[in-house]
Amino acid sequence: MEVSISLEQMVNAFFYLIMVTSVIVYAILINSMIKGNKERDVFLDRFKLKYQEQQNQLKNLDQDYRYLRKFYESIEKFSEEASRFYIVEKTEKRAQELVDQLSRLDESLIEMQKQHENMFKKQQKLHRDLLTEHKLLNEYFNNYS
Repeated sequence: MEVSISLEQMVNAFFYLIMVTSVIVYAILINSMIKGNKERDVFLDRFKLKYQEQQNQLKNLDQDYRYLRKFYESIEKFSEEASRFYIVEKTEKRAQELVDQLSRLDESLIEMQKQHENMFKKQQKLHRDLLTEHKLLNEYFNNYS
C-alpha cells in the first residue's frame, strides 16, 4: 500500500501551517496589547483615587473656608457692636489673624483648584489616548480579518 501526497495537498498543508502561525502571532499580539491596557487601567485607577482624594480635600477646605468666613463675619459684627476699646482692639487683632488664615486658605484653595484642573486634563488626555488605541486596534483587526 503506497501513500502518495499530491502537490495540491502539500500546498494546502503549507497554507494551513501559515494560517496557524499567523493566528498564534495575532494571539500573542492581542495578549501583549491587553496587558498594556491593563497597566494603563491600573494607572488610571490610581489616578482616579488620587483625584477623589483631592476632591475630598478640596471639599474639606471649602467647608473650612466657609466656617472661617462665617466666623470672620461674626467677629466683624461683634467688633462693630462693641463699645469698649479693649474689646474692639482684641477683636480687630483676632479678625486680622482670621484674614491672614483666610488668605493662606485662599492660596491653598487656588493651588488645589489648579492641581484639580491639571489632573482633570491629564485624565482627559489618558482617556483620549486609550480611545485612540482602541480605535487603532479595531482598525488593525478589521483590516486583517
